[in-house]
Amino acid sequence: MCYQNIAVQIRNNNVIFKIATPDLLYWLGQAAIQGFVPQLPQDWLSLPIEPYTSPQEYTDEMAVIKRMVPQTCDICGEYLLFYLAYQEQCFPLRLFELLDILKSLEQFGVIPCLPYSWWLGIFERYGNRQYLS
Repeated sequence: MCYQNIAVQIRNNNVIFKIATPDLLYWLGQAAIQGFVPQLPQDWLSLPIEPYTSPQEYTDEMAVIKRMVPQTCDICGEYLLFYLAYQEQCFPLRLFELLDILKSLEQFGVIPCLPYSWWLGIFERYGNRQYLS
């Protein structure tokens, strides 16, 4: 089993852009190091990433996560925000948006499933039951 290197499409207000799977997984690992999510299993982290099969997916629509900031979002109250650089703009990506993407990637077989205990740790920390399916 390995990760598929794909571009995940995200909408922020009326702007649609893409983020590469390895970029999402890197920042998830950073959130784990800082204690915002449970530690990722070592065997899960050491899986190879499949070569990028369609380089044309890397376009001007590609965004890059530039930083992770522990601050409370004024709109939703979430504590951890990631900032995406896209063209000349910067957009926030909330932790739960990243977790939603992660769960979708699992369900579509793009990445291996994280252990139930990892998702249980998310529930215990944030009280969000939607990931326990």
